[in-house]
Amino acid sequence: MNDRLAFSDPSATLPAPYGGIGFPERADDIDVRPGFITPPPGYGQVPFYWWVGDRLTRERLAWQMERLEECQGISGLQINYAHGYQNGG
Repeated sequence: MNDRLAFSDPSATLPAPYGGIGFPERADDIDVRPGFITPPPGYGQVPFYWWVGDRLTRERLAWQMERLEECQGISGLQINYAHGYQNGG
């Protein structure tokens, strides 16, 4: 395997820590329903935030983050920067 891609070799990855946040149980007889009713820490809603390159001020960003703070169950945030090609960059 190419050395540059060695990090992605599944046989070279460390095992998930027992009870680690975000690592699912691997038992064959696990009842997964309770985990969907009350997700463990590390699982939850992850809003996708699309920034399309329009002017973003500190005040506007603070307002948007305050709206997200009002939501319940958010465990992460995905920010996607969608920009166009303009002025050579």
